[in-house]
Amino acid sequence: MQLVLNYDCSMANSISKHLRQAERYILTGETGQAKKIYEDILEQFPKNKKAREQYEKLNLPPKVEINRLIALFESGKLEEAIEFGEEIANTFPRASIVYEVLGATFLRLKNDKKAVKYYRKLLELRPRHVDALNNIGMVYYKFGEYKSAAENYQKAIEIEPGFADAHYNLGNTFRKMSNLKQAFESYKKSLAISPNDLEVLTTFGHALKDYGEFAQAIEYYTKVLKLKPDSIHIQEMIANVSKLKIKIESEFNTCL
Repeated sequence: MQLVLNYDCSMANSISKHLRQAERYILTGETGQAKKIYEDILEQFPKNKKAREQYEKLNLPPKVEINRLIALFESGKLEEAIEFGEEIANTFPRASIVYEVLGATFLRLKNDKKAVKYYRKLLELRPRHVDALNNIGMVYYKFGEYKSAAENYQKAIEIEPGFADAHYNLGNTFRKMSNLKQAFESYKKSLAISPNDLEVLTTFGHALKDYGEFAQAIEYYTKVLKLKPDSIHIQEMIANVSKLKIKIESEFNTCL
């Protein structure tokens, strides 16, 4: 329950009482309770020096500041989010959520270098953060550094085997590296987790077509069409691959 501290003659005593309670929580290892008290005080009295100093020792910015940062990001006020986020990071250098938001903000702005910088800071604090690993992999992929991209996707998958997007991204990377066998395996793993993902089904169909596996390509295109019957592109792909399949089979039979 949130503390309610009124502007009356007992205000100073009330704040002091709650600060002492927070200190007792810290001594008994109940830091979550202490953080809640500091957050409540700072939400009502942001300039309370004692509460802010104690809260900073816990290495976390006030919840109200994190909520504001996230709100700036979600509302598309990206430049403001960067300015405010970097200000928080200077005060709370171990606040991982701030680096997560800054990384996502720079990624949205297509400033890949800065995005990687903050995702790496995030990984220093939370080395098992799979989204950070996946996003760094996407940046490497974008610049053609496929080996580094694959390494980051694989780390994410080792931590979270059910991360469908990482399997898909790894499949695309293997495809760029001309390792089609592993690419196909990665696509299959992604689809085992998310079987109705139109993007993965379509990409797998294209990869099979390029590899000459026309029957399987048609199979995956058909799955896409069942989920999206009005897709003119997929209808055309099925027709074209079917013609190509018939042509190659005919040429093969002629040579026999």
